[in-house]
Amino acid sequence: MLSAVIIAKNEAQTISRAIQSVLFCDEVLVIDNASEDRTARISKKYGARVVHSDIRSDFSELRDLGMKHAMHEWVLFLDADEVISDTLRVEIKHELEAPTFHSYYLRRRDHFLGKALTHGEVATVYERGIIRLLKKGSGLWNGMIHELFYTEKPVGALNGFIDHYPHQRISEFVSTVNKYSSVRAAELLKEGKSTSVLQLLTLPSVKFIYTYLIKSGYRDGMPGFIYSFMMSFHSFLVRAKMITNTKVQ
Repeated sequence: MLSAVIIAKNEAQTISRAIQSVLFCDEVLVIDNASEDRTARISKKYGARVVHSDIRSDFSELRDLGMKHAMHEWVLFLDADEVISDTLRVEIKHELEAPTFHSYYLRRRDHFLGKALTHGEVATVYERGIIRLLKKGSGLWNGMIHELFYTEKPVGALNGFIDHYPHQRISEFVSTVNKYSSVRAAELLKEGKSTSVLQLLTLPSVKFIYTYLIKSGYRDGMPGFIYSFMMSFHSFLVRAKMITNTKVQ
């Protein structure tokens, strides 16, 4: 009845934990996005079926690929650095005994520098969640990165958390920001969008003020400050790369 789909690229250090958290599903499918490490081998060791892909930078296409290959009507999407909590596992199993919606918001709890963040940049996904549990044919994925599921049908919500463990070192965070700012810049340019030096100077600061002060990122202490600053830096890099027409690395 339920397939778990995990998108992974060079996630040998985290993939086993993700897989073990979704073994309650009827199938675990790993979309191996051109990994160069032992991700695929480890996935098979823990009982997952592996589909290889070289889509690389379009996460909507990767999720669509996962839905295409999933054997069951319901699909639970997870990233390789995420874990389904015990509470959420029980909720999912209970809800799917008699589903009342075609898709569900699942709350996400981001762990950064040893702290669970609840404010700032991650406040929305902590409080409301993101659609990650869905029935095939109920909507569409859109967006190369930070992809979202769009549906015209009513969406339910569960209370348990997906635990997210990204950027466990600052160096990893910097590398991720550099990579995905290139993808985002290319995506915006492809859509015919443009930017300016004025935006380059103002938007990162506005974003920091919004996430750190208005969205209360300061309440998460130093991890909250660093997270807000890095995401503002991401905004700066996107526009800098658009101005210089930097190609995706």
